[in-house]
Amino acid sequence: MTKEQIQNEAVEYAKGKYGGESAKMWAIAQIHAGRDGFIAGADWRINSVWHKPEEVPEANRWIIHLDRLECRVYWLLPSVIEHWGFLVADQGITRWAYIDDLIPTEDETA
Repeated sequence: MTKEQIQNEAVEYAKGKYGGESAKMWAIAQIHAGRDGFIAGADWRINSVWHKPEEVPEANRWIIHLDRLECRVYWLLPSVIEHWGFLVADQGITRWAYIDDLIPTEDETA
């Protein structure tokens, strides 16, 4: 999701919450506050799943990491965890996330 998509969703959410285009002037401030809060919350959610390379992931979980070469996905075996520091240095890992933290939590088909 791009920042522009997040902003558009925030505006539509605020319009619906505060009465749409015909809202009174006092509601305009609330719309802007709602929009800004929505954007900040979306940014926080996106960034909250990413860990610093100094943090050692749990074993037996899928992770994705960003490095100097490309984006990679690993199933972390205990043997990989034992050598995490080497992997960070060797691959130039800048951040990582658990794959299951990136999967939507709601069933969109319902």
